[in-house]
Amino acid sequence: MEEDRRQQAAGVTPFEHTMDIEEFRKNGHAMVEWMASYLTAVKQSHYPVLSSVQPGYLREALPTSAPEGTRYSTT
Repeated sequence: MEEDRRQQAAGVTPFEHTMDIEEFRKNGHAMVEWMASYLTAVKQSHYPVLSSVQPGYLREALPTSAPEGTRYSTT
């Protein structure tokens, strides 16, 4: 919206920089093809969307209590 105001102040209409219908069609087809390829890759587990660790794995790696002292002085 701010960009539209700046363009209008400069005398540029919002539609001067849009693509023509054929360019829009070409880019739209390319976008759909990219999305289909991505979804195919997700289905084939090329991009794991689920965690590969078991719940609680980090809790087991942590100490049961905090350290008694600190390495830094608070004074």
